[in-house]
Amino acid sequence: MVGKRRLSKTTLAIRAATRVPVMLQPGAILEVRTTPNEGHRMMEVVWDGEPTLMFVQDVLERSEPIDTD
Repeated sequence: MVGKRRLSKTTLAIRAATRVPVMLQPGAILEVRTTPNEGHRMMEVVWDGEPTLMFVQDVLERSEPIDTD
C-alpha cells in the first residue's frame, strides 16, 4: 500500500497537527509512507503537504494506486 494514491470518492480526513476534520474531494492525491499497523483503524498519510489521519478502510476502498513508473 506504500506509494501515491488518488481518491475516487469524497472522504473524511483529520489534519494531524490541528485535529481539524476536512473532506477530501475525488482526485486528491495521498502519499502513503507506511503500511498500516494491524488492528489500527486509522493511518497517517500526507495530503497537501501535511500529515493527515484517515481510516484505513477508507484509504483501501476509496482510493486507487497511482503508477509512478
